[in-house]
Amino acid sequence: TIDGSSFRPFYVLGEVEKPGEFTYRNGLNVMSAVAVAGGYTFRASKSKVLVQRAGEKSFTEYALSPDIAIYPGDLISVPERYF
Repeated sequence: TIDGSSFRPFYVLGEVEKPGEFTYRNGLNVMSAVAVAGGYTFRASKSKVLVQRAGEKSFTEYALSPDIAIYPGDLISVPERYF
């Protein structure tokens, strides 16, 4: 179906206000995924993000950008920034 109900969820953890499992929607990017998870905590890095694609064994670090697409089953980790 087009509404996303047939897709696997995606997950957001780390320095976000409401970490957890979320319903996938078409056109999702890493910044909208963080927004769905309640936004950043005050400790969050706003320059990089870690993404583990479904089926991959490790995270890949990306510079934070709206160009990073999120897919069903992805795990997004917002790291803590260095003070």
